[in-house]
Amino acid sequence: MNKYNLIIDYTDVTGSPADEPLTLAEVKNYLRLEGFIDDSESSSTEFDDDDTLIGELIVSCRERLELFTGLSFIPKSYEVELTNLAGYITLPFGPVTDITSVEDVNGTTLTYTTSNNLSKLKTPVQANLIVTYDCGYATLPKGLKEAMFKEIAYRYEHR
Repeated sequence: MNKYNLIIDYTDVTGSPADEPLTLAEVKNYLRLEGFIDDSESSSTEFDDDDTLIGELIVSCRERLELFTGLSFIPKSYEVELTNLAGYITLPFGPVTDITSVEDVNGTTLTYTTSNNLSKLKTPVQANLIVTYDCGYATLPKGLKEAMFKEIAYRYEHR
């Protein structure tokens, strides 16, 4: 018999979504849309014409980059149905922060072991498991924040 691992299905079971990793003010500052001082004026100007657009770009760019990287940029909860016949299956949408439950398809709670950083489910080694877990970054790493800034700037300039 061949031993294999397989992600069968997944569902995002996050309650209310977390705050976005970038604020409107941070993005406007990166785009240099606020605080511009014109030579003819003595105070900075306020620019709020595109606030709605920029807010939508923050969400859509985060979602697109999450798909591209396979990571969760904000805290989320997932329920994943998987087969772990070879053991050591990597849980998707990391980084995994907490495993809530591991059950078989009948709803029986199973004991399990994981790698040190919770990214891999070592045991149980069986088919058709349902794993519920929390994942995502509490604070987005600088490199991923920069990627979001650049993607938002590109989309803003080329709309």
